[in-house]
Formats: sequence, structure tokens, C-alpha cells
Amino acid sequence: MSKICCYSNCNNSVFDMRTLMCEVHYKDFIKDDVINKPKHYHECGVDPISIGEKIFSKEEMNGFYKMNMLKYWYRAGKKEGNSKEQDLEKYNFYKKKLEENK
Repeated sequence: MSKICCYSNCNNSVFDMRTLMCEVHYKDFIKDDVINKPKHYHECGVDPISIGEKIFSKEEMNGFYKMNMLKYWYRAGKKEGNSKEQDLEKYNFYKKKLEENK
């Protein structure tokens, strides 16, 4: 019996045993979008923001988005390994999430 991909509603056979993903999801997984969908948060189709949006109130999530905006604005260009542009893109990511949550 072949193993099935770990993504919900995917019935494809496992392509990569390390991640338990089918070929389609694995190829998407290895193309890392560090701003909108960093792969370290999206293995097997779940991420902390989506979980938070299900279990926390709008007000709590708005606080989370605001705090992350402050963090990325404040550290822009200061954290080793992250460019100022990348941090400002993350700032804008959380700003958009805040605007969408109103």
C-alpha cells in the first residue's frame, strides 16, 4: 500500500518520504516564498497564522498583526541575514493582514 500525501484533500502518492508530500506539493514546497508563505511554517499544509485566525478573536489577531508590523519596521535592515527590503515586505504583509481583518 502506497502512502498518501500529507496535504489535506490530496490523494496523490508520496513523492518525497522526508516531507511525506506528493510531487506537486513537494515542488511547490521547495520554491520558498519567504514573505508570504515561508516553507518552515507551511509543511503539511498548516501554518500558525491560519491556526490563530481560527482560535483567536479578531481583536487578538489585530494585536498580533500590529506587533509584527512594529517588529519588522523596527528591525528593518538590522538583523543579520535579512535585508531591509525583506523586513519591510514582511511589515507590508502584516499590514495587509490587518487591513483584511477589519
